[in-house]
Amino acid sequence: MIVPAYNAAGWLHSALASVAGQTRLPDEVVVVDDCSTDATSQVAEAWRAILPLVVVRHEVNRGLGATRRTGIDASTGDLVALLDADDVWLPDHLQVLEDVWNRSGGLVTARALRWAPGRALARRDTGGRVPVPVPQAQLPDAYWENFVFPTVLFSRRDYERAGGFSDLRRSEDWDLWVRMLRTGLRVTSAGQPTVLYRLSSGSLSAGHGTLETDIALLEGWLRDAEPAHRPVVAASLRR
Repeated sequence: MIVPAYNAAGWLHSALASVAGQTRLPDEVVVVDDCSTDATSQVAEAWRAILPLVVVRHEVNRGLGATRRTGIDASTGDLVALLDADDVWLPDHLQVLEDVWNRSGGLVTARALRWAPGRALARRDTGGRVPVPVPQAQLPDAYWENFVFPTVLFSRRDYERAGGFSDLRRSEDWDLWVRMLRTGLRVTSAGQPTVLYRLSSGSLSAGHGTLETDIALLEGWLRDAEPAHRPVVAASLRR
């Protein structure tokens, strides 16, 4: 499993504790410190005695896409699970997603409950807010919105066939999911919430933080999408 982390010392303990508490423990845990200026690496190192942990540190800040790619390159397993450093897995998360993958293959997306620490959890999970479309509609719908929650499970083979994470600092996940769908892969949702998705004002996806990158992605897709899908890409770009 892969944990990209940048200045995450304040919450990385919680993320790694949730990994250590899994009913199905991961075979390896790779934390990639994207040149943090706080104690992120030291917090990660503190879990070496408990988790099968590898800590990799970038010497310059490279952003989420490159950091996720570094983590996957440093891992050895056939299956890849992602966890953001500020989120928390519920105890059955990895087992639930692996069971779904064993039945369906492809890209398995978690369902998450929005969580502002100190306040009540959201009553509806991300799978209810943005449901996964039926298989034949997934690629065109992915051009309209990113319906895949970034805490996912997929095979290394499928990831590499799609070209892996790009160097995008934002919307790197949306970019990859579209490329994976274009290879014929399909998305399956976990049947229950297994993640707490921490909300904070500093989130990269807060407000319009990804808008410039999203526009660039859509412009590229408008040029190279198959003709039947270009109208939905154009509509998404106009929106």
